[in-house]
Amino acid sequence: MQKIYQGELLQVIQADLSKQEILERLENYHFSDIADALEQTATEKRLYIYSVLGLEKTAEIFSFYEYVEDYIKELSPEYAADLLECMHSDDAVDMLNKLDEDDKDKLIDLMEEDAQESIKKIDSYSEEMLGSYMTDNYISILNTPSIKTAMAEMIRKAGECDNIFTLYVINNDNQYIGAVTLKDLITSRKEDDFTRLIMTSYPFFYDDELMSKCIDRMKDYGESSLPVLNRKHEIVGVVTSDDIIEATEDKDRLERICSNPNHQKSAKI
Repeated sequence: MQKIYQGELLQVIQADLSKQEILERLENYHFSDIADALEQTATEKRLYIYSVLGLEKTAEIFSFYEYVEDYIKELSPEYAADLLECMHSDDAVDMLNKLDEDDKDKLIDLMEEDAQESIKKIDSYSEEMLGSYMTDNYISILNTPSIKTAMAEMIRKAGECDNIFTLYVINNDNQYIGAVTLKDLITSRKEDDFTRLIMTSYPFFYDDELMSKCIDRMKDYGESSLPVLNRKHEIVGVVTSDDIIEATEDKDRLERICSNPNHQKSAKI
């Protein structure tokens, strides 16, 4: 893929600009393009750009590095742990799994307890299970008849989540009830009953299902995200369209390996 902005970004990164000027210039570019440019930059300059951007924006950049393990080693363990805490749990797990076990354990130990729990939850699933692909990048809303209350809760949680087009409704025991689209919520009148917006038959999947068995069903639904439940019917995460693409690629890769005659011969030895 042609990296059309790399030259422009390298000029910004290498220029003698104030921190505010760097921030203003980089706001015009996608994090993926910034990551591409930083890969062509000296370590000292990279670390300076991270300090200018701050943890949250730097975390976004790290999610686009191709060989992220090379770049996380440039950071102090404390900063790397803080960076992981700014990520959605699935992205943090993906990054940690590219490190050796000692480095991985060291960073997890430095993280806050709630972040550790989120990472350990996803990491506890085998690679074949749907739960290993899910993310905590979603908004759940407690069931209420009040549109105003539901809207307030959505707005409060939206700052920590960019997956807001479908909202998942739960009861007091965190059990899944159904889904509401953002469009339906914001176009409703304040006197409307929120419970009437809930699609109680909205599809869901269980965390212990095999991802390979779910891919086709997920594609058929064509939704940007779908809820993942445990067997107590509690929502534990969602799978997104990006997760489905990743799972499809993993499945295709496995099928190519298994169909390779050389692989089959070696498996019989």
